[in-house]
Amino acid sequence: MDIFENEEADKDTVEENELEEQFPKKYDLMTEIEVSLKKTYINKISGTKTLKYSIILPDNTIEVYEVNDSSLSRVCSMSGHEKTVTETVFNPNDDNILFSTSEDGLVKMWDTRAGGSCVLDYKDEEEKIIRPYECLDVSYNGRVLCTGSQLVEDDAYLVFWDQRAPKPLGGYWNTHTDDVTQVKFHKEKVEILATGSVDGLVNVFNIMEQTEDEALTHTLNAKCAVDKLAWVGGAAVACLTQAHQLQLWSTASARCALHCERQHIAGTMKRSRADDCYLVDTVTSVGGRPVLLAGSYGGEEKTLRALVVAGGRLLPYANFARNRQLVRCCHHDQARDLLVTAGESGIVSVWRGVPDHTGLDDADDLDHISGIDADLRDGDHVDMDASDKSDNSVNSDDSDKSKVSDKPDDSVTHKKSGPLEHLDTADSNKQETLSKTEVSNKAYDSDKMDSSDESFESSETEGGEVMDDVSGKLTGALARLQARRHRPY
Repeated sequence: MDIFENEEADKDTVEENELEEQFPKKYDLMTEIEVSLKKTYINKISGTKTLKYSIILPDNTIEVYEVNDSSLSRVCSMSGHEKTVTETVFNPNDDNILFSTSEDGLVKMWDTRAGGSCVLDYKDEEEKIIRPYECLDVSYNGRVLCTGSQLVEDDAYLVFWDQRAPKPLGGYWNTHTDDVTQVKFHKEKVEILATGSVDGLVNVFNIMEQTEDEALTHTLNAKCAVDKLAWVGGAAVACLTQAHQLQLWSTASARCALHCERQHIAGTMKRSRADDCYLVDTVTSVGGRPVLLAGSYGGEEKTLRALVVAGGRLLPYANFARNRQLVRCCHHDQARDLLVTAGESGIVSVWRGVPDHTGLDDADDLDHISGIDADLRDGDHVDMDASDKSDNSVNSDDSDKSKVSDKPDDSVTHKKSGPLEHLDTADSNKQETLSKTEVSNKAYDSDKMDSSDESFESSETEGGEVMDDVSGKLTGALARLQARRHRPY
C-alpha cells in the first residue's frame, strides 16, 4: 500500500494585517531585473560602495550590474574559468577590480572598465596538484587575497596571495579537516581572518604571526558544517550552519553569545513548518545590529523575512512581501540601507530601507553587538529552542555548552598556549612551515627577516604623529610568509 504524506503545507501563523504590525521595518522594492529569459540560478553576489554588483551564472559566466537612477543595468560579462565559479569579490579600494575563484584551482583578476577582461591569473605553475577553491575574500585594504579549498589528499588549504603577484605566498593546511566553505577578513583589521568548514569549526587567525599554530587564536566549535560567516560589530562573527542554525560568537571572549535552532527561527518568522525554513545570510543593520535574512520553501516559495538580534533576543524585523523567488544570496549597503537579493529565478532585486522609529535600528544600548562581551562577563549563553517560537522568549542555557572546556564536544575549544619555535630560513625542507607552495623568492636571509620585524612597530610621521602602520606590518608579515621554506609534497 502506498504511503502518502499528510503534512500541512507551510503557511503564516498570523493574519496579513498582523504581519505588518509585527515586522515594523519597511523596505521598498526600488528596482529589479531578470538576468536571463530562462530560469537562472544565482547563489553568489558581491557588491561595492558605488553600487556595482557581481553575480555568478550556472554556465560559469560572471556578470556585473550597476544601479543608476533607480534602475539596474549590465556593465559587462566575463568568462574564463573552466569549472564551477565559486566566489567573486570586488577589491575594496578599487570598485573596477573584481576577483574570482573556481574549482579549476585558479584565481582571476578582472577589470570591469576594459569590458570585463582578465588582467591577471593567480596560480602556481610549478605545482602539480590542483586545489578546487570553494571561497575567496580580500582584506579591507585590498592587499591580501585568501582562498579556501576543498579537501585534497587529506588536506584542506587556506592559500594567501599578494594581489600584485600571480604566485601564492603560502598557506595553512593543519587547522581544517574538511572542505573550507568560508573565508572572511575582518572589516577593519587587515590581519584578522575567520574561516569556516564542513568540519564544523570556525577558526580565527592573526595572519601576522610566524606560523600557522601561532596564527590560530580561536577555534570555535559550531558542531555542524558551516555554511556562511559574517563579521558583525568589531568583535563578533555570525555563523549560519548547514542545519539552518544561527550562532553569534564573540571573538574577544571566544564564547557563543546566541544560538538559534531552525524551529525557533521559523517561529520568529511566523511560519508553521520549521522544515521549510531556510537561511540566506547575516547582514548588519543601519544601527549595527545583526540581521538574519531567511525564507521558506513552502507555499509559493516567495516568503522572505528579516529577523534582528535586539535585547538578547531574535525578533521580527522586516517582511519582503513583493519578493518573487527563493533567495540564495544578498548584499547589504549599510550606509544607504540598500539590500540586494538574488536567487533561484535569476532575479536581482534592490530593496531600499525606509527609516523607522521602532528603536530596532538604534545601537546605543548595552546590547549592541560590538559590546557583546558585556553580556558574557558571567559566561551567559543564550540558547533559543523550539519552545520559544510562540512568544519569542529566551531561555538561558546553563549547561556546559556555555563554558570554556578542553572537552572535544564543547561549544568552544582553544589551542594550547605556549612558546613555539620559530623556523629559520636556513632550516632544511624537512621542517614544517607556513607554506605548502613553492615560492620564487627563497633568498631571504636572516638579516632581511630581522629587518622586516621593524615594520611591526609603530612609525612616526613627519608631523610627529605616531600612527599604527598597518601597511608596514602587513608587508613584514608577507615577507616572512614568503621567506619560509615549504615542506615537500
